[in-house]
Amino acid sequence: MHLPPDFPPGQDCKYNNSGFVLVGAVLEAIEGKSWHAVVLDMLSAVPAPRTSYGANSLVVAGMAEGYSVGPDQQLTRAPYISMTQPHAAGALISCIDDLVAFSRALHCGRLLQPPTYAAMCAPSAVSTELGLGMKLFSIRGHQALGHDGSIPGYASMMLYVPACSVTVALLCNTDKPTLDINALARKFAAVVMGAPFVDAAAVDISIEALQEFSGRYFQASQGPHGQQVELSLCNQQLCIAGTLPLRCIGGGAFVAEGSLLRLQFIEGSSPLQLHFFATGEGSGVLWQRVAE
Repeated sequence: MHLPPDFPPGQDCKYNNSGFVLVGAVLEAIEGKSWHAVVLDMLSAVPAPRTSYGANSLVVAGMAEGYSVGPDQQLTRAPYISMTQPHAAGALISCIDDLVAFSRALHCGRLLQPPTYAAMCAPSAVSTELGLGMKLFSIRGHQALGHDGSIPGYASMMLYVPACSVTVALLCNTDKPTLDINALARKFAAVVMGAPFVDAAAVDISIEALQEFSGRYFQASQGPHGQQVELSLCNQQLCIAGTLPLRCIGGGAFVAEGSLLRLQFIEGSSPLQLHFFATGEGSGVLWQRVAE
């Protein structure tokens, strides 16, 4: 590769699979053997007997078939992918029991030295949402650590809440699940924490009133030339990008079905503004409608 870097080291960060592949390559250079052999050696302390590298020739007893959705929206077997492609970004095969055991070992100090574990769980100098390989977020006001993933035929999510030692692990054998598994994992954790998310009842709203919320919106911190999103009517519902329907719950608030996403429009704002809550809680992100 002869492309210049996107930014100087330490000045910014962008999550991508290539970063994990590079870490795997560094690991191989240091240890003198494949990255997955090093990782599986570490996992022997868990133990995680049903976790392995997804080698092309490997036959795994009881492994779930992976499914996808074709152009005609019909369920189909997922296309083949060699695990040499995702490499250290996601080429291990596991099961729920092994993942829970791994979470306990990782967060109880049996796999990493304390300084390494602290660096993994702490926000970087340029991002409050990423540690070293770990995504950082909150659930019901408590810090949570976790990671999601998707590969042809499969999707996964695992999170851990240190304050109450809660682990949630979800595995799905389709890359197009009908439910938002990230939201589902958060909901499970919230129930165990004794602070469940409660679905608000729908409130009737006229088509004319819904039309008032339509338009293109930009993230206020980025300005009108940054990222934009379209809110429009589809099948008599307000939708995001024409695909995700929103349900009105009153007071200028809308929620997405099967998700925690919530929009709260700011009454009287001109141009119209809204707070975007990707996970249904927190302070939200301010978006503003593009002036026509």
